[in-house]
Amino acid sequence: HLQVGRATIEKELQFLMETLSSTSFLIKSGEVHVDIVSPSLIDDMLKILYKENIFLKIITLLFEKNIYSINEIINILNMSKSTVYRKFKVIKEWLQEYKLQLVTTPVLTIQGDEKTIRNLMQQFYDFYLSRSLSEIRFFDKELFVKKIDEICVENNFNLTPQGLRKLSISMEIMHIRNRLSKYIQYKNFPTEENSLYINITKKLQSFFPNYMNKNIKQYEIIYYATNLYNYLIRKRKATIDEIYSLKDT
Repeated sequence: HLQVGRATIEKELQFLMETLSSTSFLIKSGEVHVDIVSPSLIDDMLKILYKENIFLKIITLLFEKNIYSINEIINILNMSKSTVYRKFKVIKEWLQEYKLQLVTTPVLTIQGDEKTIRNLMQQFYDFYLSRSLSEIRFFDKELFVKKIDEICVENNFNLTPQGLRKLSISMEIMHIRNRLSKYIQYKNFPTEENSLYINITKKLQSFFPNYMNKNIKQYEIIYYATNLYNYLIRKRKATIDEIYSLKDT
């Protein structure tokens, strides 16, 4: 069914056996046995596996750090150069699907349209992070959730748990990109001061990174407003133009 060799399957099963040896998940003779089936337990298992996945470790480093050489990744992950290059080949092919490039000089980084990179990061972290988002590091998640809840009540919005998760991840990504001095750029982008979603975003500025440049901050506010537009649901469906024309009531 998987269209891979027996040796590959046996190698992956051995990895699972070693990784999950201290959990309630038992693997033997190619069969998986679960003592307790519950969403939280499944989530814990996936979290363990994600953190042991070499591809995800490399991608996380590329998203979050300025890596100055391939040797630096080799040292961080304690892997051979040949193994790292094999992983890079797969990652390069993956990035090309999104019209992004993995460049190695002067800094090892992902290069391309910033909005595309953030969209890819959004998908990656939505998959990688736990259900509780306990890995959020750069802002107070509990206060953020409370503020979002207040905004929903004040403006008669509905927000699904998945929408709240995506807004939280998007805020975390803003902090990660700011630490790397990577910012959103727009050309001839509308900045209507009375936009409902922009005004709401400004109420969340206390959770934003500290931007030194006023224009950069304005662009980031506009970008986050588009996220709010995507996930805050009004009683009636707004048109796309209303993101810049609706007034606070």
